Amino acid sequence: MNPSEFAEYSISQSAPDDSEESQSWLMIFADLLSLILSFFVLIYALSIIDKVQFNEISYSLAQKLNPNKSRTISPPAATESIAKPKVKTAVDIEYLHSIIEDKLSDSATLKEAFSLIKLSDRVVLSLSGVETFKHNTTELTKKGAAALALMADALISITNQINIYGYTNPSHISSEKYPSAWELSLARSIIATQIFRNRGYKYKIPSFGKADSNYTELSGTTKEERMLLSDRIDIIVLNHGTE
Repeated sequence: MNPSEFAEYSISQSAPDDSEESQSWLMIFADLLSLILSFFVLIYALSIIDKVQFNEISYSLAQKLNPNKSRTISPPAATESIAKPKVKTAVDIEYLHSIIEDKLSDSATLKEAFSLIKLSDRVVLSLSGVETFKHNTTELTKKGAAALALMADALISITNQINIYGYTNPSHISSEKYPSAWELSLARSIIATQIFRNRGYKYKIPSFGKADSNYTELSGTTKEERMLLSDRIDIIVLNHGTE
């Protein structure tokens, strides 16, 4: 091998073919161009603004941030809230029960007419409707009128809430004046309330008519007993004061 051939052979061995590596930068450059193009597309998209919406937002911010704008300040909620009803203090149920027991013991008329029941939050005074009102009417018997008047006198000074309920039994026949047991029971409770008013009781007494709704609840009794017990007036004294 002559010297010139040796030189060419040496150059060919020391300089490898890197044509593929010399073209790899084109791929990198293409990726860079793609990223730049995407960036400018994004910038352009963000530059398109809805003018109507932009004006609304600008106006709203200007109104909120305007220090010279007069503002209407609502008064505190407490002054606008509904006033709470004034509830009077009430006599303790235990003490009230003992007072009524004494009243019943001192009066033969009351003791004979009323049945006294004490529950956790009320005292119930039941008065037989059969002995208080004439049959199928609101006309008081002499005995019933006397018993209601005495009970009104006994309760006239207390401030506990009093409710009066009228009940009937299923045998009541409807009439032109009282077409159903409901009208009759309500009218009887109102009559009892009027007696309290006439005796000087000054607080509000709600009156209710329950008709014969209590009849089926009186279990464990004979039919005759149930008929008598379901026809009555209930004076209920609650453990809270009147409004």
